Amino acid sequence: MVIAIIGVLIALLLPAVQAAREAARRSQCVNQIKQIVLAIHHYHDKYDSLPNARMLPDGTFDATTETYSGTSYNYNGHTIFESLLPYLEQQAMYDNINFKMHGHAQYQANATYGLPTSDPAVFTARLTPISNFLCPSSRKSNNSQLPTNYAFSLGTLPNSNATDGNGPFSKYRDNPYKSLAIMQDGTSNTVICSELLPTMATLAKKDELMYVIRGVALPTGIVANSNLPLLDQTAQQTAITAVETYGKNCLAVFETTANQSPMHMAINWARPTLCQSFFNFAATPNWRYPACSINATAVAHDGALICPPRSMHSGGVNTGLGDGSVRFVGDTVAPTTWQAYGNVADGLSVQF
Repeated sequence: MVIAIIGVLIALLLPAVQAAREAARRSQCVNQIKQIVLAIHHYHDKYDSLPNARMLPDGTFDATTETYSGTSYNYNGHTIFESLLPYLEQQAMYDNINFKMHGHAQYQANATYGLPTSDPAVFTARLTPISNFLCPSSRKSNNSQLPTNYAFSLGTLPNSNATDGNGPFSKYRDNPYKSLAIMQDGTSNTVICSELLPTMATLAKKDELMYVIRGVALPTGIVANSNLPLLDQTAQQTAITAVETYGKNCLAVFETTANQSPMHMAINWARPTLCQSFFNFAATPNWRYPACSINATAVAHDGALICPPRSMHSGGVNTGLGDGSVRFVGDTVAPTTWQAYGNVADGLSVQF
């Protein structure tokens, strides 16, 4: 009888204990996002600009300001995470990064990716996980790269290569450095970072939402190099419907095509592409469909792609806003509200 009573008590207490543990993990996640946003502010205080979304060494390097100017953008560049390392107590790692060579040549342990074997300091630094980039609620990825649970906003633009996005870090070829003033709707009304889920090394059916399905054409209503419409309600609704259609098409491809070979997500914070160090607002958090790309090649992240935030928190994701605050956004947020928070200057007054 006593044993039965103890069993009942344990059954009653276990959910409460688990909930308390998750609350603590979620609180730590909030703090880590806040630290990332504060690092952006410290960077801005020093350079009077936001970190460049994708910094390449084939432009002109200014050693005084530690910035580049150039007109070429691709997945070989350096990321916002790298620019923020000195402000996240990672000065030693920052010092080991050679910003005068392509970032892509420094972050892989595989000769295929051009890792300079003559530079072991770079190799060691670039393969050292940073705990501040990992949400404690997320399971640990077994990919031997640089997983991250956090990413930066490209606005509603469904393409990491386009240069005219409406997010705070979208790339402008002629003016790659932007200040906080770009957030004309106010820093408290602009999401600048949120969460992603790193994939595991081996594909499992239950993990389909953590991968990027590739080679699926965009439906009518989504233009690869254009922001989703916000101010024209009819056009916006058409785009929202098209995003839903795209999600269904991507899931169908994954479920029906043998050896689909989807791309991994959030396994390398040193790669400046969507679903690696960026996300967009084309779909709502924890979208019920997998991220999806029109590209069928190995660089599917580097092109038209829908990649919403994801987390293992129940019911939503944490988001960092431009003013340094962190808000939890539910999975059921209206697409129109969500997309407005991704646009730095749509003039809309919205609230989560």
